[in-house]
Amino acid sequence: MRFLKNKIALSAQVKAASEAPKSVKIEVKQEPLPSPPTRKTKEPKEPSTRGRKKATQQSKEDVKSTKTVVKNYGKAIASFAISPVAVPYLTQYILEEQVNLAEFVEYVGKAKENIEGIDTLRGLLLVKENDEPKIASFKRVFKALAEIFVKYFSVNWIYSGRMLNKKVHLTFRFKILRRIQSPELFTYLK
Repeated sequence: MRFLKNKIALSAQVKAASEAPKSVKIEVKQEPLPSPPTRKTKEPKEPSTRGRKKATQQSKEDVKSTKTVVKNYGKAIASFAISPVAVPYLTQYILEEQVNLAEFVEYVGKAKENIEGIDTLRGLLLVKENDEPKIASFKRVFKALAEIFVKYFSVNWIYSGRMLNKKVHLTFRFKILRRIQSPELFTYLK
């Protein structure tokens, strides 16, 4: 019986609560924000560049990222030329130029250590009039292998390598290829 009385009392409380007003009004005073100070300050003038481009952080990073592109490509091409992966391509050019494989590997191995930039890579690609016939043959074979490397193997080298600027190496890939195809014009990269 007691349970029934508690249940009736509870239902009366619920009914009273449901009939109570549901919205409550809260008044908020809005005060205007203080105005900013009216004192004018002098803005610093930009330094005069006198016709020069202003050096930005972006341009400094671009210079750093492209600094070693030619050196990296040159060393990678030389490593490819003396690797077992290049042998199927190398045999055709060795037969055409009548070059000894061991001598070619020795020549490229020594040259690989000296590649430091555009001038040294260009020297490996460009056949000069005063070059010995054997050296000229080595250079023609190296040039052919360099084209093969840049066309077919460079993307894999870029993505699997440890270099930090992969995007830069990819963007300069076709410029490097064009410079390899005509090394007499290989004086700059950008």
